Amino acid sequence: MTSDKKDLGPLPHWDLSNVYPGLESEPLAQAVEALKAQIDEMEQYLDAHRISKATLDGAAAHDRLGEVVGGYLERMNASLRKPCSSIK
Repeated sequence: MTSDKKDLGPLPHWDLSNVYPGLESEPLAQAVEALKAQIDEMEQYLDAHRISKATLDGAAAHDRLGEVVGGYLERMNASLRKPCSSIK
């Protein structure tokens, strides 16, 4: 039996020390915890506004759609900016 796998050589190694000092570093641990908190906040926001994978239904939902989507985008943009602010 022959193998279809090709030897691609050694795996690449990237130096990410300009982002975080290491995988066990306190700054990375804090960033992970902050991201978890942001995800929890986002889930609470979505639940509070009854936003799920299912489509929005009813006229009231459509009337408030812009407001709800705007709030979602504000939170999403904040979560995307915050991790970058810790990059040195």
